[in-house]
Amino acid sequence: MAAKLDLLIKGDLVLPDSIAENASVGVKNGVIVGIYAGQDAPETAETVDATGKLVFPGIVDAHVHSYSYPEETFDHATPAAAAGGVTTIVEMPYDKIGKVSTLDLFNQKIERIQALARVDVALLATIEKEGRLENVPPLVEAGAAGFKLSLSEADPVRFPRIEDDVLYEALGVIGSHGLPVGFHAENDPIINHLIAKFQKEGKTDPRAHCQSRPPITETLSVLKLLEMAYWIDVPLHLYHISHPRSLFLIEQFKSEGVDVTVETCPHYLILTEDDMDRLKAYAKINPPMRSRQDVDEMWDLLRDGFVDMVTSDHGPWGYDQKQNANIFGNPSGSPGVETIFPL
Repeated sequence: MAAKLDLLIKGDLVLPDSIAENASVGVKNGVIVGIYAGQDAPETAETVDATGKLVFPGIVDAHVHSYSYPEETFDHATPAAAAGGVTTIVEMPYDKIGKVSTLDLFNQKIERIQALARVDVALLATIEKEGRLENVPPLVEAGAAGFKLSLSEADPVRFPRIEDDVLYEALGVIGSHGLPVGFHAENDPIINHLIAKFQKEGKTDPRAHCQSRPPITETLSVLKLLEMAYWIDVPLHLYHISHPRSLFLIEQFKSEGVDVTVETCPHYLILTEDDMDRLKAYAKINPPMRSRQDVDEMWDLLRDGFVDMVTSDHGPWGYDQKQNANIFGNPSGSPGVETIFPL
């Protein structure tokens, strides 16, 4: 007679609101089918005894860029995820080889998942700078988990800023399908002005990256998106929020009925702008590191439920691309999918 379970894992199980000590979790056909107290478990083909250890569910990292650095790919990002306890990633659509804004590009990425991925992958899609919103329904039908857009332009083709006229129409169209729209929320005009000013002044040390993206560049963009979502029926998501004031604004709009979720990242909870002197371009990430006071307050707000999720914003680069003495000459981004859970 076949065992009722394929796998039984014994240990202290991490549940949503408690720890089930000396318990077991049962798996059949790759699916969790039960949690059992003490020795009260069905017959199993295999047992993993982790008594005295914490047994976590697989982690979902909802912000991963596997193709921003062409040498990364699912072939490297997803094994790194598995090594770090991440069993599902939500993959961003801004690929160096072409942003995922059409059905053909979306299907190509599905093929890459099937060929290379070692963990589960959900795909986001995006739109063109000029809109082309006729692409939205086919992407929804093909299984896009949501859409990601940006108010900041890292690249006019691959990672464009979506202007308000296109944004107004896009939010309505995507919202009509019930899918969330996530945003990179930074204000380009102020950032570009400050970078040009600092470059002219020769102010190109690592801390200048943080100073060129002051908190107002995030909060202005967050406020605009929240106000749009107040008037347009669309589920809104805000990526990599770095500053407490943004979280207070989001909480205010939540209280007014806006459907909005928010994430932060480990680097906004662990690093500060003071670390730029030590880490230099390795810590050049957008948005940038904030003050120690901001980091401490982010922890308090995380504990108090102001943050819906912590994600990695995984976006690695080669060491050779992070060596420019001029901080503005280095790409932004850092690896994180393997380290987010331990951190």
